[in-house]
Amino acid sequence: MQSASKVGSLCFFAVHSLQLGQHSQETDTHISWGLKPDVQARFMQQPPRYFFGASTGHTGSTSLSNEVNFEGERKDEIVFSFEHLYASAGAWAAWWDAKPSTSEQLKRVRWYKDRIDHDLSRKRASTYVDLGHHNVLGLLELIPQVFGEGVMFIRMRRSRYKTAHSFVSNWQGTSKYRKGNHTQDLCNMDFRICPYKNPAHLAPSGQHWTSELWNRMSLFQQALWFVDELEAEWQSMLKRHPGLPYVECTWVDDLKPCFSTVAKVLQLNVANETQHLKRHSPYVEKDELLKKFQVEDRMYREWMNYSVETRAMMAQTDF
Repeated sequence: MQSASKVGSLCFFAVHSLQLGQHSQETDTHISWGLKPDVQARFMQQPPRYFFGASTGHTGSTSLSNEVNFEGERKDEIVFSFEHLYASAGAWAAWWDAKPSTSEQLKRVRWYKDRIDHDLSRKRASTYVDLGHHNVLGLLELIPQVFGEGVMFIRMRRSRYKTAHSFVSNWQGTSKYRKGNHTQDLCNMDFRICPYKNPAHLAPSGQHWTSELWNRMSLFQQALWFVDELEAEWQSMLKRHPGLPYVECTWVDDLKPCFSTVAKVLQLNVANETQHLKRHSPYVEKDELLKKFQVEDRMYREWMNYSVETRAMMAQTDF
């Protein structure tokens, strides 16, 4: 595993397959198209109708979803939104935690699409952008089926330790903390995957998730699990929809190449001065803190006891 103190930014632009290009160590965006000529021509002429994010949050999605960071003639044709569910986050989470059937999920995702199409029509726009992680509440895996060929994703990955540390550092800013719930539990956050309430791909070897089992982990370890679980969900989605168009942006300290990736998809330019609308929590990269992260991560991995196949699948997040 690479040291969490390594500074750099990787960005990769691909459609259909992770194997279509190489991660670049440069800061310039590397573009690789993996489409048949007619499909490639369509995306080059017209951006996707729906552009969604796939991430755990704490990955720069707030800034990347905001129109102030982009400029160009097409901007008036785009509806920029962020983590907008057309309902309260709490109500949506309660629905998802109630374990709805597949038919109920499809009905809800179709309703969500109808609201988006209404916004596009009302604003006379051609593209809807929302790169937030609200879609982990029962939307993500059904979006390709419901939204069809007009959809594209951006898979955002940030340094694993920095993502988990950001969750811990920002816990006191959550609404539930302010309302008096000071328990450090990822399941108390608005947009999350809670394994004893929601479907999950990853569990400790030979065990089923319970609240007690889950809370044996620290919030940092729960966030590491969230990073791994989201990757498992993403890879599962790609297997079920091998033709799904997507781009990728992986970063540690520099979000600029990610802005370039989003701009290329939307056929816009990055604004001269980008605004980071949510302050991320860069930990002071001291040996003591890094060692603490490594100890917690080692304990987490030993406890989960992932198979060789699962570890290989999660390698993309291991930086």
